[in-house]
Amino acid sequence: LFRIIKERTRAQHKYHVLNLEYKQKVEKSSDRKPSVKDGASPPSEGCLHCGGTHGLCECPSASEEDRRRALEKLRSQRGRGRLRSKAVRNDKRQGPKTGEVLVNGMATAPHCADSGSDRSIIPQYLVDELVELGSDVQLTLLSDPIVATVAGGGQVECTHEVVVDLQLQTAAGMVRVASVACLVMGGGETGFLLVDEMLKSLGIDVHRQLEQLAGGDAVLDDDLFEPEAPPADTDVVVRLDDMLVAVLREGFDPSLYEELRQLM
Repeated sequence: LFRIIKERTRAQHKYHVLNLEYKQKVEKSSDRKPSVKDGASPPSEGCLHCGGTHGLCECPSASEEDRRRALEKLRSQRGRGRLRSKAVRNDKRQGPKTGEVLVNGMATAPHCADSGSDRSIIPQYLVDELVELGSDVQLTLLSDPIVATVAGGGQVECTHEVVVDLQLQTAAGMVRVASVACLVMGGGETGFLLVDEMLKSLGIDVHRQLEQLAGGDAVLDDDLFEPEAPPADTDVVVRLDDMLVAVLREGFDPSLYEELRQLM
């Protein structure tokens, strides 16, 4: 029980620290190149279609065909070396740290594992960075815009979604999830929000853990993080968790993960 509390607290602390660093980075970028409206920092070269101070998916004059052509043109330019220096600087091929999510194996961002969201959400600046790095990101126009509520009670309208591959660090090891549909959000959002249902399919149910903690009869001493002597079957549990993670890495369907976990 103490291990769960400790891991949860460390993950939340790491997320808030990383989120603060990203917000400071966005604010500095806004100071150097002010925009006429609040929102995420625009790409370094402006809109890929009209050159304005907004992201490609927010361009009022770009059609779906215009967006497709702009992305193809940018990938072609990168192939000739125009964006090579930035790609080398960002594409380090390293796994994410605790509290981070690696998107398409190229760019990382802090993630919130207890967002309460019913859809995974990727910030606009991260989509733009993936495009500049040459990732095969396809923006899809939603038939009906979705209004998402952000921290502080504000609302942001999402008009596009993308499908990406994710990699994140958990207490049981590295987890990879393929083909995750995410809403694209501007409005200054800097963290990656993970849908609760996806976390539950991986055996990560934060709400359930907190409910068990609240309903438990354990007597807590003054030091919540004082380690307890591990139970006799700890090695067995750890070994089973390692086996489950290995199954996921071999392409096991994440939606069946919880059922397999219960069987074991």
